[in-house]
Amino acid sequence: MATGFKYTASEAFQMAKDYYPHSWKSEIDKCREILFRLKRIYRLDLVPAYQKYLNSGCRPESSIMMLAAVYWIQEEERLEKATVIEQIRELEALQLQYGAQYQANETSNNSDIDKRMLRQFYLEKQEELQKNIDGLIQSIDVECAEVLVIQTSIFDSLKGNQ
Repeated sequence: MATGFKYTASEAFQMAKDYYPHSWKSEIDKCREILFRLKRIYRLDLVPAYQKYLNSGCRPESSIMMLAAVYWIQEEERLEKATVIEQIRELEALQLQYGAQYQANETSNNSDIDKRMLRQFYLEKQEELQKNIDGLIQSIDVECAEVLVIQTSIFDSLKGNQ
């Protein structure tokens, strides 16, 4: 990101904490609001919204605070994704446990009625966990998604020339 000054986002964040030792969080929250407003108004991602703010002719100290806010937002998103991924892994582990219990039930000496009831229970639990996993996967934002156009017949004309 070309900003016109030579600070990284983490350095800007540390400067904000040093300059505002007691109110850095509220100062960054003000900048976050501005960034989110720019994102919404211009339908931009975070970094282009920050660049839009820089292009508006801001003071260097406010641009550093905005860069600190960008860092804070990105860190929050990274931690949120990590938490979601951990939740998915936990649900998958539970799903595997139910699968193992299902297999054990099939090879057990239980009556057919008990096996049927337990089979239904294990399958329902696995389906419920899968729905939860699918919901968590859908909650992860995809950044910079690009549309791909696949033309399967693009090389057909070359086949005739061989």
